[in-house]
Amino acid sequence: MSESTLPEFSTAKERGLLPPPLALTLVVAWSSDEPRRLGEVCLLPLGEPGPWRVFGRGEPQASDPHARLEFMRLRPGGSSTTGFSENVRISRVQMLLRASGGQSIEVNNVGQAELWVNGRPMQSGHIEPGDLVQLGKQMLFLCCKRPAWEEVLPEYPEFAFGEADLGGFIGESAAAWAARRQTAAAARDFGHVLITGASGTGKELVARSIHALSERAARPLVSRNAATFPEGLVDAELFGNAKNYPNSGMADRPGLIGEAHQSTLFLDEIGELPASMQSHLLRVLDSGEYQRLGDSGTRRADIRVIAATNRDFSHLKQDFLARFRIRLHLTDLNARREDVPLIARYLWGESRRNLNESLTDGDANNARTNVPLELTSQLLKRRYVANVRELDRLLREAILGVSSDELDSNPRSASDPPVSSPSAPAVRVDPTSITPEQIREALAQHHGRQERVWRALGLSSRYALWRLMKKHNIESWPK
Repeated sequence: MSESTLPEFSTAKERGLLPPPLALTLVVAWSSDEPRRLGEVCLLPLGEPGPWRVFGRGEPQASDPHARLEFMRLRPGGSSTTGFSENVRISRVQMLLRASGGQSIEVNNVGQAELWVNGRPMQSGHIEPGDLVQLGKQMLFLCCKRPAWEEVLPEYPEFAFGEADLGGFIGESAAAWAARRQTAAAARDFGHVLITGASGTGKELVARSIHALSERAARPLVSRNAATFPEGLVDAELFGNAKNYPNSGMADRPGLIGEAHQSTLFLDEIGELPASMQSHLLRVLDSGEYQRLGDSGTRRADIRVIAATNRDFSHLKQDFLARFRIRLHLTDLNARREDVPLIARYLWGESRRNLNESLTDGDANNARTNVPLELTSQLLKRRYVANVRELDRLLREAILGVSSDELDSNPRSASDPPVSSPSAPAVRVDPTSITPEQIREALAQHHGRQERVWRALGLSSRYALWRLMKKHNIESWPK
């Protein structure tokens, strides 16, 4: 699809003439030479079957057998093309691809880089949504089915492609932009908001964005995790208390509701709030009226409440739930896997900076180094329970060299002999005692196979090996 087609679709959609068109996309999940392309897509319009397209290096030429696929940054109302691959280790005509029946991509690999699909070599065949497509050690794609365009998102502040938005939420998938669309709509409204979703899906980030985009943004957001209220003191925490109440010498406290006057109160894990306390909040939610402990009269707060929970609605009283007129649900990470590499890149950089006291000097100077190819591949294969929190934990373990059986695999050629899994040495070697010459010798001896190399050197994991290679500027495996 050419760039000029997108405005025509948008105009037609505004007139209500066309349903949203879908396309099969190859989303860039990792790139050796062009890391800036993370999150960009190559888009194949659906057809029965569609026309053949060329993926390869360089600008189109008259000798090209078919139209050339161009990278795109696919965004609501602002999709743009970003050029063609510049990786010199990818052939000028590397793959021929076309949409096949609307459900898969037919592919023929004709270039010099080997093609792997889900860890298995492939010369020709079909790629389906959810498949991982790897070109040698140059690029990794995730196949997805996505809208070819999205409706324009009104009044959402600009932010760099693939980076965190104003609330810290990261993602370029259709699900991520649907969350932002709901966020923008909720910010323009005045009602109380309930955000639901599994643990680690970004509920607090969305709450912060709603506040930042609302008319209350001039005052700071007041937030508290409802699960942390001390038992028996919930009223005091929420409503505050008068001076010298209940004991002499007690300071005057406004409570969370008083602090949030003319602003927004965010209550995370609202499902943990006892039913009796949910009842105490009904009047506040209706009119802003509340009474501090020890006060003889009532007060009124101009307040908007945003609540979040990972529990189902049965944990909330019906009359309490009814006060939240605006409800947003955030999908889990498994439903937007194409965002995993973008989130991982951010967390990887943050973790390396935060943990730099535990790293060697060489590592500390490379905090923004990209997530390794094989780690990215394993993270994309994983099914998440705790979502971004789980992803963050796995990345930290990789940085610290903690071996994880969950992330311990390496694609191999079908012609390779089976690789045994010898036990790691009982006594670990101090990584600082290993010389560059020892690393190169082990790499050559084991033909660059990480599983064998790190064990032979007595390291804790392949990521400990990777860190040493970065420290000593050993850039690639021996041929």
